[in-house]
Amino acid sequence: MIQIIIRTGQPGANPENEVVLKYKINDYKDKTELSAQKLFTCLVSALRSYQELVKVKQNKLGLDKIIVATQQLSKATSIPLFMDGVLSQLITLIDYCERSFVFEITTTPNEPTSDQKIQLMSSFGSEQITDFDEFIAALQHRVINNCGQYQLLTKSKEYVVRFEFGSACRYALYLEAGRPLNNLDIELLNILSGNIQVALNNLCIYQELLQSQQAVINQCLMRPASTPNLVQINNIANLSYQLACDSGLAENTANNLKDALLFCTKNMMKQQNTAPNIEHINQAVIPHIKSLRPNLLNVLLNVLQHQDEHYDGNGLPLRLTGTQISIEARIVSVVQTFDRLVHCRDYKSAWPISDIIKLFKQQRGLHFDPQLVDLLLEDIDKYHHILTQDSCENLITH
Repeated sequence: MIQIIIRTGQPGANPENEVVLKYKINDYKDKTELSAQKLFTCLVSALRSYQELVKVKQNKLGLDKIIVATQQLSKATSIPLFMDGVLSQLITLIDYCERSFVFEITTTPNEPTSDQKIQLMSSFGSEQITDFDEFIAALQHRVINNCGQYQLLTKSKEYVVRFEFGSACRYALYLEAGRPLNNLDIELLNILSGNIQVALNNLCIYQELLQSQQAVINQCLMRPASTPNLVQINNIANLSYQLACDSGLAENTANNLKDALLFCTKNMMKQQNTAPNIEHINQAVIPHIKSLRPNLLNVLLNVLQHQDEHYDGNGLPLRLTGTQISIEARIVSVVQTFDRLVHCRDYKSAWPISDIIKLFKQQRGLHFDPQLVDLLLEDIDKYHHILTQDSCENLITH
């Protein structure tokens, strides 16, 4: 960033064009033309250029800190960890921070704002405050009751911003620097605050997805057992694997489908009228599913969420059509129906192969994926053998 100006009394020995192109200099002056006034103008111009370069460097350093902060905050999976990370990153962004606080503001729907609950979540630099409770009470009044969505306080050293988390929860962040905040500080804080709000939105969506996945898996494990023994469970999983491979799915995808079905149905094998232990499910079953091969949990969720959909869009609950339904759910739909017909589940007696073929032809493109039906019917003896074999030698134990 240093400005270099060459002054020479022998311009012929070092021509201006050659010197300017060859060396990283900022100006070239001939001794004879450099009067006191021009020297003054030259120095002021160079100092201004240096000042602008310093600002650019400060902007770059600040943006680098914002990038690092955003990366760190995106790794947090809970609100307390996230807010602790927010404080540490803001302190890093402002060179000297005396103290900072994060308040959680929760409101009950359809209740006035005066009934909102305010709780201190995280703090920094509060050790030197003598009457802490009185200080926090006064700060809450200023920050939460008298502060807008994005508003600086009266003091030049203070900065306050609010964040939204869902519909019933907000967070107010207060920062007091050890020096007056300049325009660059405010601009960088605004950028980081915007990124923090985006990260909070993503964290909210992430937690909602986790709750949804937990509910789907719990619903699956609460269903009564529909498969009488481990051999038939294994046969259904093997048939799903074979149909997945024949339909062109990758080997690892087909394996994930088979193992998801094995694990899910084994944990559904409870005694009649006996509900699974939910605490055991949360502490042992769900973590075990997540510990299996990558994407196994996603495969299981795809099957559970789409298992009642029909290829023509007349299923439930989303009324998805065609390839909107996950390929795993389409495969399982064909296999489960084939298994019910062969083993007389939900029916008084097993269906003859001819009647099974007739039903699948009727439901081709309606209830079932037409390509999967074609694969099943082209080699139905092979699939029937997989579904009805009695040997336990190929059982998979997890």
